[in-house]
Amino acid sequence: MSITGNLKTMELAELLQWLSGAMKTGTLVVENGKVTKQIFFREGLIVSSASTDPKEHLGAFLVSHGFITDAELDQAIRMQKSNKMLLGKILSTIGAISDQDLNRMLRFKAEESIYDVFSWPEGDFRFLDQQLPSDSMVPISIDVTGLVLEGMQRMDEWRQIREVVPSLHSVPVAVGSFDEKVMTEGAPQILSLIDDDRTVADSCKLTHSGDFHVCRILYRQVRVGRLKVV
Repeated sequence: MSITGNLKTMELAELLQWLSGAMKTGTLVVENGKVTKQIFFREGLIVSSASTDPKEHLGAFLVSHGFITDAELDQAIRMQKSNKMLLGKILSTIGAISDQDLNRMLRFKAEESIYDVFSWPEGDFRFLDQQLPSDSMVPISIDVTGLVLEGMQRMDEWRQIREVVPSLHSVPVAVGSFDEKVMTEGAPQILSLIDDDRTVADSCKLTHSGDFHVCRILYRQVRVGRLKVV
């Protein structure tokens, strides 16, 4: 059975919980005209995700969070063209990232991609019952209830962040040494780009990062008085 609709009439939280409660297996496709995302379910659990947003591809995600460099990513992509291995496996094989960190970041990437959809004002969706990709997926298992709760909290956090960072065209300006205690993964490379001239959008582009990732890092430094946003 295929289910279709729009997030205006059925919110993402309700949709995910329904698919989980019904123990569905298949692919949820959500698109907003710019980005298409796929969330893969097996017996009510989320087992993987995919996105057409380049910033959410595994390589860019690992670069943005400081786990690999652009050079290591380029090397892995060149190797992938010849041996057709999964990119994560190649990065692990060449020693760019440990298996433990890779598995953790694969789960984190899937969660972050879904959290992003909570911020969409609308989007068309369809559920393809019993349809999963034929390509091999690195298996993860995400409980929907916890993910929905975090997604709703993320919306509240976004509202607080936007009060401090109202636009991607804003310019962050350092007013003190950065507080390492509030730094998350990828924060050092984001903060190293602050030169009182680059915009938030510039930092996103240079580090292959999503808007929320960069804005959250800046927001935490503003909260402790080490940064202001012009």
